[in-house]
Formats: sequence, C-alpha cells, structure tokens
Amino acid sequence: MMHIDMAVATKSTLSVAFLSPGWPAGKVPNGIVSYTSTMVDALRAEGVRSRVISTRPPQEHNDNFVKELAREGRTFTDKVLSRVAPIYASAKSTGNAILHDVRENASNTSILEMEESYGWIRFVAPKSPVPIVARLHGPWFLNGIANGLNEFDESVIKRDQAEKLGLEAAHGVSSPTLDTLNRTRERFGIELPEAQVIYNPVPLVDRANHWKLSQAERGRLLFVGRFDKHKGGDVMLDAFAIIAREYPEARLTFVGPDRGLIEANGKVTKFEDYLRRAVPENVRSRVEYLGFRSHEQIPSLRERAMVTIAPSRYEVFGIATAEAMMMGCPVVAANAGGLGEVVTHGRSGLLANPGDAKDLAAKIGQMLSSPDQAVAMGAEAARDAASRFAPAAVAAQSVAFYERVIERFKRITRFRDAG
Repeated sequence: MMHIDMAVATKSTLSVAFLSPGWPAGKVPNGIVSYTSTMVDALRAEGVRSRVISTRPPQEHNDNFVKELAREGRTFTDKVLSRVAPIYASAKSTGNAILHDVRENASNTSILEMEESYGWIRFVAPKSPVPIVARLHGPWFLNGIANGLNEFDESVIKRDQAEKLGLEAAHGVSSPTLDTLNRTRERFGIELPEAQVIYNPVPLVDRANHWKLSQAERGRLLFVGRFDKHKGGDVMLDAFAIIAREYPEARLTFVGPDRGLIEANGKVTKFEDYLRRAVPENVRSRVEYLGFRSHEQIPSLRERAMVTIAPSRYEVFGIATAEAMMMGCPVVAANAGGLGEVVTHGRSGLLANPGDAKDLAAKIGQMLSSPDQAVAMGAEAARDAASRFAPAAVAAQSVAFYERVIERFKRITRFRDAG
C-alpha cells in the first residue's frame, strides 16, 4: 500500500483538491461548480492552495489550477462489464480515473473533497494515499426522487446503494445543512459520527449593490433555476396563475435551462407546453422566459424583482436563494430540506409548503401587498447571510475540518501499516 507520511496540515502546507462536474462557474449552471469556485477563492484568501479536477471538459477559462479528469481507454473486461452492469461499470471507471489522478498528484494534495454521487468514492477511498471527504451535494434518494424519479426503479435503487457504500468508505463527510445530514443517516442507517455541517459559502455583496425597493418593479417576480420537478418550476407557474388573477401588475421572469418536467406517467413536459397548460392565455404574455443566463447576469434581474422565489421540492442548501439573501432581496422559498435552514420564516423571508402552489401564491401575495415587510425581511436576509455564509467564515471552518480528517487518516494509516 502506498503511504505518504503527512504532518498535520496547516494553512501554509494544506493543499485541497476538489472534484467538480464542470468549469468555470459562470458558464456552467450547477450548484457544485458554484460552490467549488467560491471555496477555491475563499481558501486562497486564507493562504490554502487548491486545485480542481473537472469530470467534464472545462469551457474556456484561464485557471491553471483546473484540469479535466483523464480517463484511460477501456479494456475488454471493461467493455464486457459495461454491458452486464452499466451503472457499476461507469462508476468504477470514473472512480479509477479519480484514484489515478490522486496518486499522480499525491505529493501536492493533502485531501480530496468530492461529491457523493454514483458511489465513486468507494473506488477511490480504500486505495487513496490521501484522505477523501464526501461532500453531501445531493444524495440521489433526495434529489432524484424530488425530480420525479420512481424510488423503486432499479437504476435509482442501485445508485442509492452505491452512494451508501461510498459514504461508508469516505474518510470524512460534510454536509451543507443538518437536514441533509440527518436524512442521509436515517436513510442508510449509518451514524457518520465524525460528520460536520458546514454551510456553503456565498460571495459577499457590497452594501451599495443591495436590493432597493426604489429600483424594483412592484409586481415583478423572479425564479432562478431549472424548469424541472426538482426545482419546482411547475409549482412556480401554477402559483403565478393564481397570483395573476389578484395582482394585474404581476410579472414573472423565469430564468434557467428547460430540462423538462417528469410526469407521473414518465412523460417529459417542456416549459412552453406546461405554460400553456397552467397559465391562462390572457396572462401568458406576463411570463418572461429567459432560459439560461450567466452568473454575472443574475444580479441585475434580482434588482428589478420585488420577490425572488425558490419553490423547490428539495434543496440540500439552495445557493441561488442564499445569493439572493446576501443581496438583500425579499425571498419566498419552499420549506424543503436545506431551504428551511437557509431562510428563517417571518424574519429573513417567507417559507411555503413544498409543492403547494396555493400556499406559495399566498406567501408571494403577502410580500407584494406589504412592501415595508418585504424591505425589512430583505435587510434581515442580508445580515443573516453575511453572518452565516461569508466565504471567510466557511473557509476557516473547512480548514479546521480538513485538518481533523487528515490527522485521523494519518492515525488509521499508521495503525494499518504497523499491522
């Protein structure tokens, strides 16, 4: 077994590798990519080196610390396995590629943080020369089911089992919220005693750029997220149909890629088709669908919106909502998973029942009819977000966590090698 003698990491020696599903954040609509980008900057400010391994070819960028995951050619055995057990074969192939990268870069890597997805970790952690942290970005039993997949589908069950094995193999586990961590423990029946809740970092916003009532369009609503069941795009349109009847000035700006809504019968319904189904013809012109917009384009849309809305059926954290809060925007979110921890109902925003368009519409109406309340909640949201999600604070927590995992890994490795 390959062994590297590691001293307890300090800020001057710690080097963190992140696995990311793409790069850069501004061009890839993915919460893990946004998280990774913010973490890299925050750690750099703390004097911690980091590098990024992208599982997909990075788009045009100037970051020399990012490289694409190198995948080796498939052997005959790999090809046979891919026919017999395609899900397992794909996970093993990716896991082996990650392990190869870690071994090649062990001399300048103290620890690797990666998502729990597909159980890749089970192929990496047992043979890794450095500790592996599983970051609970979105266990499939939460995100997959929230997107409308059948929990009894064979592919869902297999991925679920694989992710459990990956978490059991990991040397450390962190979660953006307590809700996600507790649900994971309960689902898999594992204690994860060393796991820690560390909020996702959200870039600070200068007070001069905070949301202002004077710059907002009083009836403008904003949704930022994919059109799919997971993000509640259908609930948003259903709620708008209700709001539009009571508020003639109401307008909805819908931002995000159209992934389609998985219906109960398995059919996928696209945005325009659902819009025609849910929203009366005489108010459809009040819905502005912009599709994907870069991260740099979103703040100006938040500035002109009276309310920013997140009707997700589940969120591990809810980066888009936290970003809106950091900007001081009035927010209405579903009380689903991590959103119930990110937003404090009645203080930093309003929470609606998940999947309940009528309740969502009522909460939105409360904001529209009470501008003073919206202003007060937006101001509290900015204060709260800055105190809990500031990158410097999250980076400091993460460094302390990484150091504990490294020290524990060192002890385990020495004991194993001695035996």
